[in-house]
Amino acid sequence: MKELQFQQILQDTWSNSRDMYAPLRVEDFTFEPTIAGESTADVVFTLQWRGRTLSFMGELKSSATPRSMMQAMERTQYPGGGESPETLPALLLPYLSPGIVEQLERADVSAFDLNGNFFIQSPDFVAIRVDRPNAYPTSRDIKKIYTYNSSIVGRFLLRKNRTFEQVNEIYESIQELGGGISLSTLSKVLKGLADDILIEKEFGAIRVLQAQELMQNLIDGYRPPRVREEWKLKLPDDISAQRKIFNMALGEEGWMWSGESSAPAYVATTSPALGKVFTPKHLSTNNPLQEFESQRFYNVILQQTDDAYVYFDRRDKLASPIESCLALSQLDKRERQIAGQIKYSILERFDDRF
Repeated sequence: MKELQFQQILQDTWSNSRDMYAPLRVEDFTFEPTIAGESTADVVFTLQWRGRTLSFMGELKSSATPRSMMQAMERTQYPGGGESPETLPALLLPYLSPGIVEQLERADVSAFDLNGNFFIQSPDFVAIRVDRPNAYPTSRDIKKIYTYNSSIVGRFLLRKNRTFEQVNEIYESIQELGGGISLSTLSKVLKGLADDILIEKEFGAIRVLQAQELMQNLIDGYRPPRVREEWKLKLPDDISAQRKIFNMALGEEGWMWSGESSAPAYVATTSPALGKVFTPKHLSTNNPLQEFESQRFYNVILQQTDDAYVYFDRRDKLASPIESCLALSQLDKRERQIAGQIKYSILERFDDRF
């Protein structure tokens, strides 16, 4: 939403619905007020509540990313000069989420949105309402930067604690590790990560700022790969024998243990009773694995998927530590505990421990 569009919607909404912040009432408002010919704020407005008047000096923010919010709150301070010391700083947003309220509370700033939600901090009291749904959703260039192949960017940045000078440097490294994403996708995801204040991306420096938060977003955004074919196999219990069978049927580079099955390579734990293998190859009916098919007594599941993020940064026949951590984090308590150990080993290189 553009700033002028946002201002017009807000002005029309306040004009037609003075009680949108009930029990408070919008009493008066002026957009782009001036003192001695100079602009003092985007809007000044007053609210009435039980015979009391609350005055605000507000800044319009049509975008509410964490980075833009931080910049806005740094600019929004208690007004001085000719304004009343009782005038409160406020942000006007399309949507006021609970996450934004946490930022506002630390900055001692109030906020109002287009849906009737508000958060007021005054010297005398605090008032909040954030239960009204968002009628003005915004969209990124890429909506789910922590999901599917878009997650490859965050995964790559968590591999090592280092600073990159150029986007192309990251792009080339991702391609070398098997990440099939375009340069334009990479640029858009980096922008999203910077907006979320998880990375720094300016002045020739691209680096992780909040490794733990980035990892948590990847965990929350993780989705199992999209499986096109699945074979249930009864193989010898010996892992070496299983490797030989898969190498024969799929080729040395044609398969990989899943994140769950790769965990014993990264932490002290036993192999899961049911192994899982991924392959990018489409399986034919005359594949040598056909003789091992079993619908009842299988001990390995072979899944065909084309999702690049599963294979990204693979270690020979093993999924990457990050893929192992993310996959295990979606499972039961024991698996989540194992994921926590792998997570710790990833984050300790950033000194961003939990």
